[in-house]
Amino acid sequence: MALKLGCSIYSYLWSHSFGEALERVSDLGFKHVEIVSMPPHIWIETPDRRSWSAAHKALDVNRLELASVNPSCASGINLANTNPAVREDSVQRLKTTIEFVHELGGGVLVLPPPVLHSLMPAPFETAWGWVKEGIERCARHAEGYGVTVGLENAAGYRFFTTAGLLQRMVDEVASPCVRMVYDVTNGPESEYPPAALRQIGDCLALIHLSDKSDGNGHLPIGMGQVAFEPIAASLRATGFQGVSVVEVTHPQASDGALLSAAARLEALGWKR
Repeated sequence: MALKLGCSIYSYLWSHSFGEALERVSDLGFKHVEIVSMPPHIWIETPDRRSWSAAHKALDVNRLELASVNPSCASGINLANTNPAVREDSVQRLKTTIEFVHELGGGVLVLPPPVLHSLMPAPFETAWGWVKEGIERCARHAEGYGVTVGLENAAGYRFFTTAGLLQRMVDEVASPCVRMVYDVTNGPESEYPPAALRQIGDCLALIHLSDKSDGNGHLPIGMGQVAFEPIAASLRATGFQGVSVVEVTHPQASDGALLSAAARLEALGWKR
């Protein structure tokens, strides 16, 4: 069976409106899409929630199925912040995003990777307790809406740097709604992504695909050193049924980057 291939509209954030971006990826032949829920594309925290119905309509008009909603690291959401007010605001915003995902027909909420302070980080286990509490509250909310909360790996001062840490949190929270999102660009600093995917197994909800070279990630596929054939083999070996989302940031040629990615990945068994 072919692996399902979708894409993110992240690369169109500053070049196209939300509706235009959805139209572009639909015209490129994609059926599954990841929305980046941040301005200027869409602001979902308006009191009247008018943007929610507009987003639903835009998906329908362009015959697109929602794979995931990603508030992104730039959203300011951070469950590892030392300020409890920031953590509380993050939980409330994530709860709103869960409701937004439900409104659009369901899918995965990609939890922005928690970030530790780069100069004076909190003791890891202290921060772990903060993050766990926030995820547990989000999980309880998600269970009422049938939405999956996907914990994503990330590099640097992000919190979940390995599949093992993701697995530990999933096990401790122990909610059927909490699963994992694996970003192959973020993995190589800490582990071998194909092996990590086999470790994650059926707990994988979604995977982000892009290329990486000399520390620069989210490049168009083919511009870096990521080997995608063993990634495809790991996904097949674990029976992955979710969507593989092309998440490149190449605004100077977004259409070309997505088309090139699709061609390279479809040669390895993915299918739009």
